[in-house]
Formats: sequence, structure tokens, C-alpha cells
Amino acid sequence: MKAPRLHELTARVVAWHNRHPLARRIDASQVHSIGEVVLPFASAQPLAGAPVAPAPAAPPAPVPAGGPTLAEALAQRQQRLQPAAAPEAGPIDGLDVQSMLPEDHADLFAAAQAGAETGGEAATAGAPAPLDDAEDGEAALVIPLLDGDAVADADAPADLAADTPAEGDGPAATEAAEAAAPITAQAIPEADASLAEAHAAEPTPPPGAALPVLHDVAPAAVYPPPHGSVPESALARAVARRAAAHQAAGGALPLPDDLPAPPAGSRWQRLVAAVRRLLTGRQPGLPPLRAAFSREFIWPLRPGRVARWAQRHGQPQPLAPADWPQRRIDADRTRLTALRGKGLAHDLPLHVLTAAIGVGDRRIRVLVGADGSILGPRAYSRARLGSVGLVAAVALVGLGWTLRPLHGGPSGDDAAALAAAPASAASAPLAAASAPPVAAASAAASAALLADAASAAEPPASAASSATDGATMLAAAPPEAAASQPQADIRPALSDEERYLARVEAARLRGEPPPDPPATLLPGPVYAVVGPASRQRATAAGSLALMKAAAGRMDGSAPGHGELLESQGLWRAAWWPFTSLVDAERARVLLAGKGVKAEVVEF
Repeated sequence: MKAPRLHELTARVVAWHNRHPLARRIDASQVHSIGEVVLPFASAQPLAGAPVAPAPAAPPAPVPAGGPTLAEALAQRQQRLQPAAAPEAGPIDGLDVQSMLPEDHADLFAAAQAGAETGGEAATAGAPAPLDDAEDGEAALVIPLLDGDAVADADAPADLAADTPAEGDGPAATEAAEAAAPITAQAIPEADASLAEAHAAEPTPPPGAALPVLHDVAPAAVYPPPHGSVPESALARAVARRAAAHQAAGGALPLPDDLPAPPAGSRWQRLVAAVRRLLTGRQPGLPPLRAAFSREFIWPLRPGRVARWAQRHGQPQPLAPADWPQRRIDADRTRLTALRGKGLAHDLPLHVLTAAIGVGDRRIRVLVGADGSILGPRAYSRARLGSVGLVAAVALVGLGWTLRPLHGGPSGDDAAALAAAPASAASAPLAAASAPPVAAASAAASAALLADAASAAEPPASAASSATDGATMLAAAPPEAAASQPQADIRPALSDEERYLARVEAARLRGEPPPDPPATLLPGPVYAVVGPASRQRATAAGSLALMKAAAGRMDGSAPGHGELLESQGLWRAAWWPFTSLVDAERARVLLAGKGVKAEVVEF
């Protein structure tokens, strides 16, 4: 993988950070400390394409003790026949003619016959044989031979017999020919047998039919480059024989353009593959991985999140150049031991890049993947965050104001009833005041009865709901309208007699004794029991409490009214009204027994 450039990585980090609308704007000068981080992972299987241990070398073939093998002799012959002054006639670089023409047995026959004829002519004329076909304008092909290739060695005896005398007539040439004679005699039957088997395996065209020639097919379509300066005749013959073999097998010659394209996955298959990558969290081609580290080396990212991101965007090969700083995260020994126990025996580290962003006195570290993905925090602007918060608050208030009618305000009838309620409440005291006292008392008593009956008959839920509805309607009423209306006095204006009659009726309904009449309504003198004067209000209050406690021992003839009176800076407790002097004296004596010095006052 191509190593990233420093300025490209810096620009990528700046663009990623400034992409967020709430982040502070940074430039390339604030990105520093760029390097590589290696994260340890464990897998149950090695990475696909990893180097495999080489297989042990095969034992060498046995060498006959009598002399060199046929392959060695032919290799020596090839070295001798290689022209030194004509480099263009040498072997073509990058071309394996044996693999390019695997079925061209007709060329083997032609080569054998040509070798035999050349050998005969050389033996007859005694002149050196031509080394190549340079005079015909085509470069000779020097075909490299392999050990054990019997078919390719079929023409070796004739060539060896023809070319050996051409080296010279000296003793060295004669000795070489005598040394090669037994080897040639031993290899000829094997070459003939291999050649016969090749002819038997080759498909035979029908009688009278010529070899098919593909006029519309270029040789390069069947044998793509590099083919160097291979003669066109050799390529044409190879194409014709390959076409004949495919037609005899019942099929046409498959060309690169006619080959069926690999079936492209359907849309659903691609979608399923994308979902699988999203769920598994790893890249295509990587085995299932488990993180072997548990250290929080980059704030505020958790190790689990870093591991999931690294499986999607990390690479098993190094990403940074060799001179960049590198940090290896140590594996957790406990975690690694547990993974080994689960069968994850292969270590597969993933490489990611890292960079630091300096914003003020802060230093933020981010991770960068090979595909440009970045993981890490950003430096946010406080002013932008405040603006967004203000806009959100205004939007919420506006939304609530818009949805206000949906909460159900008071209808027209309810508003009219609320407006009429104060008027009726103000008119009720006036009507009660204008009525006679007995009628007013009966009206008050009936109103109390109706209120008690309604409260007893109404269930608690309905009472609570009515109270809630009343409070809601009162709260929903606009305050401006309530403030603009005149405030009516709703306190009943009753005289002492009307008030006393109402109290008597209420006591009768509750089954209590009737209260004492006020002094203005009592005929004759009225008496009161007054306690001693004191400058302390608390002392007078204590005397009043004793008076109320003594009222229970007077058989209901004592009044229940008592109060504190202030006169010239002195406080007194008064217990009144007594209708007779006898009752007042009894109360005074009772208080004297309790230690309270009281006196009876007539008024």
C-alpha cells in the first residue's frame, strides 16, 4: 500500500475537524505528532495470502555413472551453438515457447526432419551447418529444454550427429562424438516412443480436411503478449492447432472477448454483503479478529470502540514510512491467554495512523484509517454551543405557544359562567340583608344543608376533577380582564341578631347546644368574670386558659367566650357573658380554687 504523504494526512485531519458546524476552526499548523499505532489482535486462522513455509526440496535425480545425461549433453550443445555476434538471434526474454505451443507436434516432426537433413548434408559436404535462419529474415528460436522432456529431445541425435563434426576435424571433436554416441543410441528409442504417444493423443482431422485457420482471430488474442519477436508463422500454426483441438472436442475456441463475464451479484446480494460487513465489523478478506488489548491509550475512546473501528479501517500491513514514529500497544496478558484458550492462536496486528490537534492548551489525539476514516473527539466552540442552546430554547417556547390551543381552553359558555359568578356572589349578600332575620337564617341553613348534601353525594374523583377544572379555568382567564373589572365585596353584611340566629341554626343542625346570645341581645344586666391585671400578656393568657378549663365543670351554664383585654398597658383575661350574678359568682369561686384571683364585673 502506498505510504501517505505528510501534507495529505494533515489536510485530511483539518477537513474532518472543520466539517462539524459546532467545532472550532483549525489550520494545518495545529496538527502535529503524526505517526503510526499498531494494535494487537488475535485470530483463529492466519491472514489469507500470508507466506507459507516452503515445501522440502525433491531429491535430485540419479546420475548415471557412465557419463553425462542427455539433458546435460543437450545443454552443452546449446551453449556451443549459441551465437556470440548476433544477440538478436538469441532466446527471447520473457517467452516460454514450450508453454506457448504445448500441442504443436507438427513442428516437432518438422524440426526432426530438418535436423536429419541438416546432419546428412553436413556429413556429405563436410562444411559447417548454418546456425540459424538469419538469411531468411526471421530470428531463430532457442527453446530451453527441461530434464526428462523426451518429446523435445527427439531431434537431439540428428542435430548432435550433424553439428558435432562442424566444430572441427581435430581430436577433440572426434572424442566428443564418440562420447555422445552411446547416449544417443540409448535416447533414440525413448524419443520415438514418446513421439508416438503424442501422435496417438492428438485429435486426427477427417480425411481430406485441412487444418482450420482462423482468419478473424489475431494470434495475440489467443496468446497475449509479451511475445517479443516470435515469428508469425509459429503463432499461426499454434492458433490453427488449438482451434482444431477445440472443434474436435465439440466446442469453439473461447476468445477473451467471448468468455462469459463472472456473474455479478444481484442488488440483494450486494446489500446482504454490506449488512454482513456492518454486523461483523471487519473488512473483506480478513478473518474474524478479537482485540488483545484493554488499555485506554486515547481519551475519551474506550478500547472496545477502538477495536471495532480498527477492524473496519485498519490494515495488516504498515501504513507509515519507516522514518515515522511508531507506537505499539502492548497486549493484555490475561486477555491474550484467554484468547489462546479459545483457539485464537495467530497474532494479527492492525496498523492505523494517528495525529494530534493542538487547540489552546488542549491536545486532542485522533486515529486515522487507511481509507481516510477518522476516529476521535473534536474541540467545540463555546460560542457556537451557546448560540445553538439559545436557538433551541426559543424553538421550544415557540412550539409550546403554537400548540397551546390543543390543550383545550375555556369555551364561550364557560367564559360567560365565569363572568356571571362574581355578580351572583355579590348579589347574594344584598338579598340576604334585605330579607327578614328568620328568612335569612333559614336561607343560610338551607344553603348549608345543600352544600353538605352535595359534598356527601359527590364522589371524591368528581370533586377533585371539579376543583381542578375550576382552578384551570381561573388560571386560564387572562389577568388583564380580571384586573380591569371592579372588585365586589363578597363579605356578608349581617347584623348581630342575624349572625346569632345563623349560629343557633347551625348548632341545631349539628346537634350541639345553642350558643350564648350577644350582650346586645340579652335583656337586663350582663356579668363578666375578669382576671387579675398583669403587664405580661402571657400571664393573662394563662388565666384565660384556666377559665376555659373551668367551663366544663359548670354544667353548660357557663359562657364559652373569653378574650384578652388591654387597658393602660395592663392585660386582663375576661370570661363572659353571664346572664345571672349567681353563675358569675360560681365561676369566680371555681377559679379561686384553681389559684386565679378573679372578680365579677357588671356591664
